[in-house]
Amino acid sequence: MFALGTLAFIGISLFMVHEFEEIICVRPYIKQHREDEKFAAEMFVAGGDQVYPSTESIALMIGEEFVLAGIIMAIGIFIGSIEIVLAPFIAFTLHLIPHALEALRFPGWAPGSRTAVLLFVPSVAIIVAAIMTQPIQPLWLAVWTVVIGVLLLANLRLMHMAAGGFAQKLR
Repeated sequence: MFALGTLAFIGISLFMVHEFEEIICVRPYIKQHREDEKFAAEMFVAGGDQVYPSTESIALMIGEEFVLAGIIMAIGIFIGSIEIVLAPFIAFTLHLIPHALEALRFPGWAPGSRTAVLLFVPSVAIIVAAIMTQPIQPLWLAVWTVVIGVLLLANLRLMHMAAGGFAQKLR
């Protein structure tokens, strides 16, 4: 049903639609809700200026994640591994869950929650369709999803730790 390149393109495109919402909305959302105690535990407000110091630093972190996910998917395409191509797409789809739950926990829409709600079902459907129509090794899919998911999370953690430095250099 899907060529590897097509699947990678769909996955990375859906990821970026979601991430553009974050780039556009995070800083105004933090500014709007930073003083409201009801939002103290919300992921973006809790991270605040230390983790999300500027729109430019958010864009830089997301751009770096995009490049890393693109490299991983390109490796999967190059070696013909649907498991490697699917792994970042699955990690992205799983990461939509906390964003969608934010919409239930906090009044209004948090950054990323609109696209999380909008993209979750189509993303799951595409992943299921790929799994049902392609020869996949389930064990390798699970292993690569965990390994690549941990790599992407560790990378995101490093980016958050370095965010203040990015903001300083970008000014």
